[in-house]
Amino acid sequence: MCRLFLCVVLTLLPFLPSRAQIRTDRVLSMGRNALYYEDYVVALRYFTMCVEAKPYLGEPYYYRAMAKFYLGDYTGADRDATEALRLNPYIDKLLPLRAICRVNLGRYAEAEADYAAIVDRRADDHQSWHNLLMCQLEQQLGERADSTLSRYRLTNPPAERLASLTQLIADHRLGINTTDHYERGEFATKADRGEAPTLQPLYALNFYPSTSLTTSYEAYYAPLEELNSQGLFAGRLQLTNSEGYVSEQAIHLHQTDIRLLSERIEQMPHYALLHLRRATDYYHTLDFEHCIADLDTSIALDSLNYLAYFLRAQARNALMLSSHGGQSAEQLPSSEQRIAYGHIIDDLKRAISVEPQFPYAHYNLGTVYALLHDYDQADHYLSEALRLDTHLPSAYYNRGLVRLRNNQRQAALEDLSQAAQNGIYAVYEFFLGKK
Repeated sequence: MCRLFLCVVLTLLPFLPSRAQIRTDRVLSMGRNALYYEDYVVALRYFTMCVEAKPYLGEPYYYRAMAKFYLGDYTGADRDATEALRLNPYIDKLLPLRAICRVNLGRYAEAEADYAAIVDRRADDHQSWHNLLMCQLEQQLGERADSTLSRYRLTNPPAERLASLTQLIADHRLGINTTDHYERGEFATKADRGEAPTLQPLYALNFYPSTSLTTSYEAYYAPLEELNSQGLFAGRLQLTNSEGYVSEQAIHLHQTDIRLLSERIEQMPHYALLHLRRATDYYHTLDFEHCIADLDTSIALDSLNYLAYFLRAQARNALMLSSHGGQSAEQLPSSEQRIAYGHIIDDLKRAISVEPQFPYAHYNLGTVYALLHDYDQADHYLSEALRLDTHLPSAYYNRGLVRLRNNQRQAALEDLSQAAQNGIYAVYEFFLGKK
């Protein structure tokens, strides 16, 4: 009877719902990467996949709450943060996130309760003491604010912090508006914090580019379109630095294509293009290890295919980002990241040696050097990308940041102005003093 039951289960396994097949850790890392690059819509979709696949985990709800917060959906962010707290109350930043959502929604009593819980846990959280008192003033609870100030004084806070809260209470009693004095910390925009934006991401070969809301620029390379016209891939392979959401249905189609290609490869193991095509399918199922393995084989069979080198660099970058929680090396990269970037640089240089007119390989190489803080090399390759494509906004943007960091302010502002003109409007916010 047990054997019969086991046989039935094994027979039904291929027909189980697709969400069980999702590699949640990998999808979560891709979502965090999208969150890092401020691509909040794409991040939201990845985190939703994780929530649907494993609704018992708190972390996907937390990250989805972050994405919703930055999209201005404070109600949805509050709801997700509350669910994340129910599932995992030990995620450190959940209460501050929910509290600032409730401030933005005008639900000051609930925000006050969250901030009170935070300072009960961490008496040295000066920002939360500040916001706790602010919530009480919003509710016209002057005596409670006085009590909070007295409790805060017992924690031996920095003198300037204590003086600031004392002044807030005094201003409130005088009828001076204090409603815009919340401290938002990491839950402020980068412009609020006075920080420069991060580099624009690398370009990638992708079947599902995300539609840009900020620029009309469309990446185009004629030799790639010629390959697309021959029907060599599962769809139209496009160049984008904003990779879109891959639906479960699309993942199923790629998995089917992988099975069919595997059968053909058994019959024709030395056909390089079959390995290249299967690599594109593996990439879109987030199986970067098998993608790289197929590209190794494709390159061994045909060392003159620039797309294979470019795609291998792309897959290595995606694998590194997923292994490091979606964080790129804007800060000084670790030794492990430097090794990974070294392989990416080798692949991009090989792609350029085969196809020197391919601007996106130059752009990616320059951006990788910028991530490694090698600004001279970054400037060189980004300039070469712009020589080949004078309309490439991300190249102007990244070269502007590189030149800013290399103390070439005037040249940097000229590049950033050109990037803004081509649709990267964050430049106005951060550098040119207007939205």
